[in-house]
Parts: sequence; C-alpha cells; structure tokens
Amino acid sequence: MPPKKKTGKNKAAAVQRTLNAACCAVDAYRAACRQHVSPPCQALLRQLCASAQGNGTLDRVALDARSASAVHLKALFDTLSGYAAVRNLAFWGCDMAPDALEALCAGLAAMGRPTNTNGSKIRLLSIAGEYAGSSASSLRAATPENALTREGCVLLGRALGSGSPHPYIHTLELERNAVGDHGVAALAEGLRACCSLRMLRLGHNAIGVAGAEALAALLVPPVTTPGAAYCALETLNLEGNPITHDGLAALLNALAKGSPLQALHAPRCAVARDASLMRLLAARFEACEALVALDLDGNAPLREEDVALLLPAAKARKGLQMLRLPMRGVSRETSGAITTLLLANVKKKGKP
Repeated sequence: MPPKKKTGKNKAAAVQRTLNAACCAVDAYRAACRQHVSPPCQALLRQLCASAQGNGTLDRVALDARSASAVHLKALFDTLSGYAAVRNLAFWGCDMAPDALEALCAGLAAMGRPTNTNGSKIRLLSIAGEYAGSSASSLRAATPENALTREGCVLLGRALGSGSPHPYIHTLELERNAVGDHGVAALAEGLRACCSLRMLRLGHNAIGVAGAEALAALLVPPVTTPGAAYCALETLNLEGNPITHDGLAALLNALAKGSPLQALHAPRCAVARDASLMRLLAARFEACEALVALDLDGNAPLREEDVALLLPAAKARKGLQMLRLPMRGVSRETSGAITTLLLANVKKKGKP
C-alpha cells in the first residue's frame, strides 16, 4: 500500500515537534556553556535560535574556526548528543587551535559510538582553509601556522577510522589546508576502516607523489580478508595538488584492483603530457567499470594523437558520463566525438 499522505493536522504537529526540539537545543546549549564555565559562541547561538524561531530545521552548523574554542566545541557536542537534526558540520578559516581540534575529534568519536541513539549523526565534515563566499575579500589562503597539518590529520583519522570506525561520515572536506604528503598518509591510514566514507575532498593541500600513492593504497580493497569493512571511496578530489604524472599513474593503477571509485578529479595537478600515461589511462578505462567521471583539466595540454589514443577506450566505457581533458589543437571531429559519447551515456542512464 502507498504511504498515507500527511494531513494538515499532522504537518502542523510535525512542525511543532521540530520547534520544540530546537528550543530544547537552545536551552541545552546554554546549560552546557554554564557547565563548562564559558560564554556561548554567539554565531552558534544565533543558528540555534533561528531554528527555534521557525526558520527551518538546523541541519547544518557552520562556524568561523577562530570562534570555535575547545570549550565551545565541547558544549556543542553536549548539545548535539540530544538534538538529532544536525547532519553537516563546517569550519572555515583554519584558525582552529590544537585543543579545539582535539575537542572536535573527541566529539566526533563519541558521536560515532553505538550509545549515540538520540543525538545528531554528522554525515559531512568540512574543515576548509577559505571562507564561504565568492568575493576575493572573503577568501584567505591557509598557512602552515593556522592550517590543518599532519598532527591534525592523525587526530581526524583516529576519530573517524582507526580508533573506532565512524558509522555516519559520508563526506570529508579538507580543502586549502597544509596537509602535505605526511598528513595525507596519516589520514589515509586512519580512514582505512571508515566504511561509511564515500567522498574525500583534498584540493589545494600541497600533496605530491607520495601522498597520491598513499591515497592509491586507500582505494584498493583488502585482499587478505575479503569482505572486511574498509573505506570504499566513490569520489576523490585532488584539485590543485602537484601529484604529477607518477601520482596520477598510481591512482589509475589502483582503479584496476577492484576500487569502487566512481569519480576522480585531478585538475591542475602538474601532470605533464605523456603518451605512456594515455596508454595507461586507456587500459584502466577498460579494467575499471566503476569509473564514470574523470577530470584532468588544467594539466599539460593533450594533442590530437593523445586524444585519439584514448578515444576508443572511452567509447568502450558505456557508463562514462564526464571526461574533462586539457586539449589544444584537437580537431572538432575528435572533441565532438567525446561530447557525443558522453551525452549518449547520460541519456542511457536516464532511461527507466
């Protein structure tokens, strides 16, 4: 039987329950701040109060990292343990103090335990080195002094994976930090057991070949214990990292080893034009049925002969829906052939 439609009375009752929960969250946050002997974080209090005043469910908490002290975060997670609405947690600016990051990771670890039955279950965590907004004045580049570095990656990996696998985190965004090769290696090691993670965004983090190789190892399913829980990433974004030809080759090789990765974004990654790389990419297209999107734009321009080498393999990939290549001097016929096959695949997917 089809589900019964909500009547006007039921909708009103649901709205009232949402408002009551938000009002309780405001009271709980103020009480938690008093318990931790700290004034409330005004930015967070405004978001909670807006929800309590009928401005919709608070499913996303976004804070400037400079205002997120350790005490504020402890009070926040105390509140979220009894308020189930929040799904996304975002911090902008990368000025998070070490003790605040420790408090964040401790709160995330507690949230992932089976005892968290009535609280929020964070699915998206963002710790980014830029502020939200499109204007140039709203952006600030991360520096090693205020960005998420290797030590922070160790804490995050432990909170989400190696300590106790987090059952809810779906997306992790750490763009524009100072993660580097050592940091991403530590993060990958910790995330190996985070079986809920599907999207990892690491754009502009000074990740090189060694970091790409660590991520490639993360993409490969375990062979010693088949069926064991592991991090089955579906989307990986490495925009603006100098992984070069060797790093991209390591990632492509991982695709042929049973990786479930569906989308690989590596634009502006200092990848040089190389015929051997094109041959490897063509081979991986045939070997990896999961891959449906590949973005290599902004790297060394490809020529007609490079794209011609790749085109037959791309045509054979019936599920390919996005292919962005840095092309220069490529004929309209060749570029049009790529567009045609992508449009055909998208239309096939749309069929019932």
